[in-house]
Parts: sequence; structure tokens; C-alpha cells
Amino acid sequence: MANVPTNLLVNWFEQRGQLHDLRAKSHLSDSDERQVWSLLNELVAVADDIVASIAPNGSGPAQR
Repeated sequence: MANVPTNLLVNWFEQRGQLHDLRAKSHLSDSDERQVWSLLNELVAVADDIVASIAPNGSGPAQR
């Protein structure tokens, strides 16, 4: 993990915390549900960036 830029990890944990807080609610409004999906998409993008920083030559799993 030494090669992972710190800002990517900060982004991951901040967004993960926001997602956790939203999912802890007993009822989600339509706006909350949109935010959950947005955060999930953002987390996947950050995870992709983290993986790319570790395996920049595409040595990871094939793209879908």
C-alpha cells in the first residue's frame, strides 16, 4: 500500500463513512437513495484508482 497516493485513501474513507451513515438510517428518502448510488459509484472509481496505482500496467483482472 506504500504506492497508493494518500489522497485516494482519504477519499475512500471519507466517502465510505458517508455511505455508512446513510445506510444506518431506518428510512431513506429518494434523495438519500440517489446519494447512496452516487457514493457507491464514486467508491468504485476511487477503488479503480487505488488498484491502478498498485498495478499500473494492467496486471489485474480483465476489464468487464
